[in-house]
Amino acid sequence: SDGTVILDGGNQNLSGSTTFHNLSKQSAGSTLTFEANSTQTIVGDLTLKGNSTTRMNLRSSSPGTQWRIDPQGAADVSFVDVKDSRNMNGGTLTAASSMDSLNNTGWSFGASLLTWLGLSNDWSDVNNWDLGYVPLAGDAVVIASAEYHPVLSGSVTVNNITINSGATVELNGQNLTVTN
Repeated sequence: SDGTVILDGGNQNLSGSTTFHNLSKQSAGSTLTFEANSTQTIVGDLTLKGNSTTRMNLRSSSPGTQWRIDPQGAADVSFVDVKDSRNMNGGTLTAASSMDSLNNTGWSFGASLLTWLGLSNDWSDVNNWDLGYVPLAGDAVVIASAEYHPVLSGSVTVNNITINSGATVELNGQNLTVTN
């Protein structure tokens, strides 16, 4: 009753309603599919994580029909893309640096605020960002004046951008999309 279920494969499915003591899946780029209308209860710790370059997808087996999650202990959820889910806990389940792909209830998709450090010109280098990862589409960005300014090597989308006095961003022929 004190164990942890670790889902360590690629794409996986959870069928039926289940109670777990601890549940963990850390697999960027994979999809964890929950049976529609089922409830997954986690009485201990819940860990669901993709990574800063590729989110993990959390989906219903029947698009448009919610799956339910009831995290009763500590929850560590980040870098996920969630669709068709209902958090049954009564509080808010926070998914840091994650994406709300709609039809979710009781979730908060926290964006991060990342600040440019300017150790090189490479926007895509994690060492140039204070939180140690490259900004995602939902994140806010501050470009601080630094020894090196960021140069885009591909199209970039961020939620918000602030360019401080003395700082610049070089588009290098690429698109910078700001959604807010």
